[in-house]
Amino acid sequence: MITEYKNEIYQLKKDCDKYIELIDIHQKKEEIKILEKESEKEGFWSDQKNANLIMKKITFLKKQIEPWEKLNKE
Repeated sequence: MITEYKNEIYQLKKDCDKYIELIDIHQKKEEIKILEKESEKEGFWSDQKNANLIMKKITFLKKQIEPWEKLNKE
């Protein structure tokens, strides 16, 4: 019985890894880093409209990857 659970957990982990790859989490993390560096530049907030768009994009990307990262840690 324990072996069955271990096998099921292993398969779920494999499936999770596959989905993480499909939604390209690594690329999204890189995009977040780039956008966060952009947000740290002097004068970033001088163009408030663009700054808000970038901050919304960062939030959007983080919300996409957060559940998968949490699931992957468990």
